[in-house]
Amino acid sequence: MKASLTCLLIVTLLQSASADDGYLANGSMTDGRELPTGWRAATGQEGTGQATASRDTQVFKIGPAALRLSVSGGTRGAVTCPLPDVAGKEVAVSGWVRGEGQLTSAVLAFVCPGTDQSWQPVKQFSAGGTWRRINARLQLPAGGETPFLMLQAQGDGHAWLDEVAVLAGERFQPDSVVSEFDGPSQFSFLAWEKKAEAADGGIRIMAPSGQGGAGFALAADLSPFGERSPALTVVVGQGNQAQAVQVVLQDADGTAHQFTFPLNGAASGSTLALTADDGASLQEWGRHGNRPQFRNG
Repeated sequence: MKASLTCLLIVTLLQSASADDGYLANGSMTDGRELPTGWRAATGQEGTGQATASRDTQVFKIGPAALRLSVSGGTRGAVTCPLPDVAGKEVAVSGWVRGEGQLTSAVLAFVCPGTDQSWQPVKQFSAGGTWRRINARLQLPAGGETPFLMLQAQGDGHAWLDEVAVLAGERFQPDSVVSEFDGPSQFSFLAWEKKAEAADGGIRIMAPSGQGGAGFALAADLSPFGERSPALTVVVGQGNQAQAVQVVLQDADGTAHQFTFPLNGAASGSTLALTADDGASLQEWGRHGNRPQFRNG
């Protein structure tokens, strides 16, 4: 059974906070000349090329500008903004990122030098040329040196950051979009190994059979949406023979719930907004574990 699908898991959308509020000034990238005010010049490691950063007034989510990081020759580049006030704090991060070109990796992260957990990823994303939402809450470690927010990319291409806000954790607004599949999978196995790839607007699956799967990391608190059932948007690929798509949501403690989305012989090229076969909510008992609690999932 071949499966050729591009999937986007969606419930509803929520608005982000103001980009110039909270711990990070100039999150809209409005102020500055060559670089947005508050950001340091880019640095590069590895590869044979270089890394540069600039205030881009041509490509942005909302004008007048965005932060752009450019890398070439396989170089791993980074551009950073020190944020001393976030040390030891729980923070809520929102905004938008975009990748383009031949990037092997692209990520927005906090770095907390001198702590046991210095690397704190916020959002990993692909180079599909589409703006992707950031909406995450994380606890940063105390101690060490001044933390900084870092946009990092490696390969040949560009990464953008715009309309970013870093707020106190209690101001986090849960986002009911579970996953846009906008970054590489954490793992894949059996017939799906190396067959699930990031594509513009989702994940493209081209597997020889349904015997396998792929996993994606989430940084989402789904507890406010416990009474809702997930929905899946699917674009059916040419020659698809899959009869259904199964999605398992697993919490950090191993709690899991399986949802089945039947395709019902949908024609190639069609776009479907699917609801789960049994309409089960997130609060109901799962087939793969105990009652879900959906915390830091």
